[in-house]
Order: sequence, then C-alpha cells, then structure tokens
Amino acid sequence: GTSQWALIDKETRKLTKAENVYKNINGYCLDVNFNEKLLRIGDFQGEFARKTRSEFSHIDPNFHVNNAKYGDYVIDAINSEKPLNIKEFQIDFHKEILNNTETEMFVEETENIVLVKGVQDNDYMFLVKIIKDI
Repeated sequence: GTSQWALIDKETRKLTKAENVYKNINGYCLDVNFNEKLLRIGDFQGEFARKTRSEFSHIDPNFHVNNAKYGDYVIDAINSEKPLNIKEFQIDFHKEILNNTETEMFVEETENIVLVKGVQDNDYMFLVKIIKDI
C-alpha cells in the first residue's frame, strides 16, 4: 500500500511543511510507487447510512481519531450483507475528527464503486472511494 501524508501544526491545527516541524531533516525518501498522481475524490450526495460517535479508544496522541479507525467507520456504514472484495481503497482526509463527536455517514454505491463520506456540521471530514473486485 501507499499513502501520502500531511503534517498539522499542533498549535494552529492547520497544515504545515515538514521543515517547520522537523528542523534537522537530512532528506526525504524519493521512492515513487505510482507514476500518476492520485485524483482527489469529489464530493457527492449519497444516502444517509448511519451516525457514528468517536470514542476515547479511537483517539491518537494528537487528540484526534486515529487514521486506522476511519476504515472501521466506513465498513460499518456500508454494512454489506455479503463480503466486500476490495480492489482499491482511497481515503481523502479533509478535517480531523475529535473525541466524543458525532459523524454522519453517507454512502453511494454502483456496481463496482462505493463512495462514503463522513460529515459534521454540513462539512465533510473525509471522503472514501472503494473499487470492488468483482
């Protein structure tokens, strides 16, 4: 798998450059797994699937939901009656989910693509695109 990460300044809670956090960086790993840039997932309407509440056990040392928990939120929202054979799973994080907050989950599904988004206060926190292996 491959991921692209962004750093958040813990004081401003906004994106920042690595040089602003790590003063003694000797370099970056320049290995590339994909020749093409990943496209962002566009917003979509979707149907309301469920609400989920973040719990203390979901929180990481930065006081927001650990990125690994989002997969659980997504799979619970899809709530498939049959196994979901996943070929690709892409998640775009937009805003952090904090402890003890409620997120509304919306799902849109076609034959081979499932889109899921988590929304708080009419603003999406994350978008997910799953390509099924049919």
